Amino acid sequence: MLADEAKSDAASDGLAQALLATMKLANRLSVSETFAKHGVTVPEWLLLSVFPADGTPVTVRRLSALTGLTPTRVKVLVVNLESNGLIKGSTTESGRSTQPFAVSETGLSLDGRIRKILSEIQESMSTPTQTQALVRAGRVLNRFSKKFVQSAPQP
Repeated sequence: MLADEAKSDAASDGLAQALLATMKLANRLSVSETFAKHGVTVPEWLLLSVFPADGTPVTVRRLSALTGLTPTRVKVLVVNLESNGLIKGSTTESGRSTQPFAVSETGLSLDGRIRKILSEIQESMSTPTQTQALVRAGRVLNRFSKKFVQSAPQP
């Protein structure tokens, strides 16, 4: 490889890395939009996703251990998820919900839809083949930009 090509490849690789970072950012924004579109936050979905699919009730303490969130944070999320009908607790005579909590059919359905969307987004993220294509595209863009700069009229 010639010295000029080595320099060109380094610049192309840098451009490819910048393009790859842009793609990853776009995917992250897509993920954020997915949660917003479905009316849940990332922590709420995280909590929803750890509930057993068979509807087995789980305590706040167990949810905290599964997610790594503090019990106080889990309690807040449980209140939000329960008010949105995504999980359900047993109720006392006064109508207040108590532990343990179980995922509702609505919550299970939402979790499945979000998992499917996230899986599709993840599949579209950078694979080795895409990275190689970005490097090749960067090299072409680098050569084009050099020729464009050389052919531009000088002031």
